[in-house]
Amino acid sequence: MLGNLFGLAEKIQKAKQEVAEARARLAETLIEKSSDDGKIRVRISADKNVHEIHIDPTLMQFDAGYLSGKLRQVLNEAMDEATGIQESTVKEALQRVLPDIPGLDKFF
Repeated sequence: MLGNLFGLAEKIQKAKQEVAEARARLAETLIEKSSDDGKIRVRISADKNVHEIHIDPTLMQFDAGYLSGKLRQVLNEAMDEATGIQESTVKEALQRVLPDIPGLDKFF
């Protein structure tokens, strides 16, 4: 039994390492999204850090409410994609080390 505990502890440590490596890859994965007219563009990393926001100068004629709505829409699309990438990346990292236990990825 004690051997099983040590084996589990080793697997958990390896899982933490795999997740840390996966998170490092997320920081390097860039996502770019644009508004339907292409005049607002955002670039974020899959770890949800904003790297660039571009707003075409011709949009400055619109009121702040319009601009903030368009920007919010594009950012939300990018964040949704980042969330999906995060979930699949962490799940893949854990599956390499631990059996498929639902919800286990929430602990790392």
